[in-house]
Amino acid sequence: MKSFPSIFRTLFISFITICFLSCTSIGPYEQWKEHAKTDIRLLPKYSGVVKSQQYIDIDERFIKEVTQQFGTKERASYVHSRWGMEYAQKGDLKTAMYRLNQAWLLDKKNPESYHGFGYVLAQLGAFKEAMSQYKEGLALAPANRQMKIEVADIQKRL
Repeated sequence: MKSFPSIFRTLFISFITICFLSCTSIGPYEQWKEHAKTDIRLLPKYSGVVKSQQYIDIDERFIKEVTQQFGTKERASYVHSRWGMEYAQKGDLKTAMYRLNQAWLLDKKNPESYHGFGYVLAQLGAFKEAMSQYKEGLALAPANRQMKIEVADIQKRL
């Protein structure tokens, strides 16, 4: 049987190790931002970067194709924002952010793209950033009940 000092020492070293590892590991949002340095589609509004002509050309082709498919840019935006939320609720945050950025590209006044951005960011633990997106969405759709519920939940976490 181990002595009390031996057990205490083992527990103490384990505790210190766990504390050290939890302090030095980066969180999910920090990892996400690292990946976003090489993939602008991972942050809301395409990370706010100035796009190269290649990206602009791709965007223009995309806008033309989905506008033809759905009739209007606004309708295409709505559909992409719904797809984005479906992916987010299934836990596929990467694909969700891709679809939400496409929704935003199509219609910057679509409150559901901001709602989705906020939802994804909240799932990553980026509550301050999520709140900013929700506020933009609520500015466009102040009566959106679901966004108000999610904002109230985030306010508890800040």
